[in-house]
Amino acid sequence: MPGPRSPWAVALARLGRSRVALAGLAVLLVMGLLALLAPWIAPYDPLAIDLPNQLQHPAPTTGWAPTCWGGTFSPVSSMAGVPRW
Repeated sequence: MPGPRSPWAVALARLGRSRVALAGLAVLLVMGLLALLAPWIAPYDPLAIDLPNQLQHPAPTTGWAPTCWGGTFSPVSSMAGVPRW
């Protein structure tokens, strides 16, 4: 007659029977692997930011450039796609 099983053996047996638990374990393992590889995935210093220019708009400051972020350049081009009845 086999002796009593250890709590770890019981826990591993129950983990192996549950598909949801195995999926959760796989997610945790992937996240742990990504955390270990983080210095090579994103090798940038998170503290090296340019605070004075953090909230500046992306338009160029020299000369005229046709930048219109999120809009149109003229009323004619904005009405080009409107159907006329």
